[in-house]
Amino acid sequence: MQWLIHPLYLLQYFTNNGKHIHLMNKSELITEVANNLDASPKVVTQVANELFRTIIDSLATLPDGEAEVCIKGFGSFYTRERAERKGRNPSTGEALKIRAAIVPVFKASKAMKEAVNG
Repeated sequence: MQWLIHPLYLLQYFTNNGKHIHLMNKSELITEVANNLDASPKVVTQVANELFRTIIDSLATLPDGEAEVCIKGFGSFYTRERAERKGRNPSTGEALKIRAAIVPVFKASKAMKEAVNG
């Protein structure tokens, strides 16, 4: 019997080298925080939504290079301009021009890097 495994399942739970990983989604994060604080998931959801909205609004309202949200011990969110570049359509091989864009960037803090690296 052949097992059919959805590719997204493999993406979510295994890296290329076969190590088991788990990607936490928003609802799992909210459940974890609610359990740790012994708080209502509804309240934690409202706080998380407001936090995410505030970070996004802060980055979106100011020009590139002028907006940065720093959370000590966690990291910094900021914007960076990505230059126009050449690309290729993977289906046809046709050359494309990818326009310049302002993109959001996250840089982990030293404390986060140390915690992850043990």
